[in-house]
This record gives sequence, structure tokens and C-alpha cells, in this order.
Amino acid sequence: MQTTLLTSGCEAELHAFLRQSPDTTMFLRSNLERGGISYHGEVLQAEYWGGRGADGSLCAVVAHAWNGSLLLDARARCAAMLEALQPRLARPVHGLVGSWQEVVCARRVLGLDKAPTSLDSHEQLMALDLASLAVPAGLARGEVRCRPSATDDLPLLVRWRVAYSLEVLGAQAGPKLTDGCRRGVARTHEQGLLWVLEADGQPVAMTGFNATLPDCVQIGGVFTPEDLRCRGYARAAVAGSLLAARAEGVERALLFTESPAAHKAYAALGFTRVGEYGIVLFKEKGATST
Repeated sequence: MQTTLLTSGCEAELHAFLRQSPDTTMFLRSNLERGGISYHGEVLQAEYWGGRGADGSLCAVVAHAWNGSLLLDARARCAAMLEALQPRLARPVHGLVGSWQEVVCARRVLGLDKAPTSLDSHEQLMALDLASLAVPAGLARGEVRCRPSATDDLPLLVRWRVAYSLEVLGAQAGPKLTDGCRRGVARTHEQGLLWVLEADGQPVAMTGFNATLPDCVQIGGVFTPEDLRCRGYARAAVAGSLLAARAEGVERALLFTESPAAHKAYAALGFTRVGEYGIVLFKEKGATST
């Protein structure tokens, strides 16, 4: 297998390869669509590395994203691809994202099994045909309302994103986290990918899309403050955002979760398990590219 950096002109071939594993490549396909194939260090950009078989066609892909994570779609050639790629990575590896089997393989090949992590998550990957979305009764009756985020919401949503990052992602509290959450919330809001659920006119939950394509969205960042949980708000927020996406022609939704409670809530919306997903985030300076 020959490993090469994929450059301008390879987009159609890369898209076609990634579409063969649609449920596990939403980050790859969405980032490629929105950030392009060339890497200049900007948000959503990556260095896309391809493994080519004897016939010259793509048989493995690994993207080294702007945030240091490796996004994996190397399949059966994961070990060979990472072995060939490791000495060519110019930046530290801060995370691994992809099918669970590939994340485990990459961590072993790169010698990162014992590297300290802020997140080491074995997730259930779930999917839903939006024509089969089960709308929660409270949302259907108008007792709660899901709407796009507004500029006035942003200070609250930043606080919620900080709380989410601490609770779910194992982030470290401090000004760096707050600044990162502020930028992330602003960016997601500007892109129209952030949603707020209201009850009695007050925000009670948020959700968003962390990857989007014309026919599919991937849900992420679902959060309800602790004192408002166990009322179905998160489920209603997700359903509301998906109703809006369906109205725009989106046909399918994906998400991943490690929480049994969240799994049950999403199953109530009609989501079913389609695979296993892995996300490993290494602590700062906890992993290197060599």
C-alpha cells in the first residue's frame, strides 16, 4: 500500500470512498465539504492522507485535523496505514475519532495505549430515518418550543457549553476553556447549527449539529442543566432540531452516546444502534506524532 497526501483534484475520489462508510465518516465528509481538502491550519481543515492499493485506488483514509485529532476511515488496513503514516505526521496527535475498532487499532499502533486522556469513550453509534422520527408529546402539543439560537442566548449557551465540556469531555476549567467555548458557540450559532429548547419562555436545554451534509446531520452538544433534567427536555430539543432539518430536506440523522440514559431517550425518538464509535482525547502534551 502506498500512502500519499491527497491534494486538490482528489475531492471526488475521496468523497466516493468515504460514502462507502457513511455512518462513521460524518466528521470527515462534513469537514471536507466545508473546509476543503487543502490544509492551512483553519477550523475544519485537515491533511487528508490516502492509502492506495496495487490498482491505485483508495483503500484507506486518515485525516489529521486542525485540532490535532486523527479522523479514521482506514478499515481493514488501519494498522498498515498508521504504521506508514506515523513518521510523516508533522503535528502532535491530540485525539482519535472513528469506528471503535479503528480507534483501538490506532492507539496501539501509535503507542498511545498508556497516554493520559481527558476523554476515553466507547460510544454507541445510532441512526434515524427522519421520516420515522417520533415527536415527543410535549413538543407536539406546544408545551415546549425548539428554536434556532439567538444572539441574546449566547452568554447563557457559553456557560452551558463550559459545563458540558467539564462534565462530558473531561475538560479542565479555566480561561482557556471559556474562550474556546465562546468561539465554538459563536461559530455554531453563526452557521445556524445551534438550537435552544424553551419551556414557559425560558431556555431549558440546547442541542446542535456537529457535522452536516445535504441529506444527513449529526447531533452533538446536547445539554440540559442539572436542575432541569429528567423532564424530557433533551429529547424534545433533539426532536425539534430534527424537525427543522427534515423540513429542509435532510433525510437521516446520526449521533453517538456512551450514556445508557441518553441511549434510552434517543431510542424513544426512533434511533437504533448501527455500530460502535470511539473518541479518545489526549491531555495536552500527552501524545506526540512520533
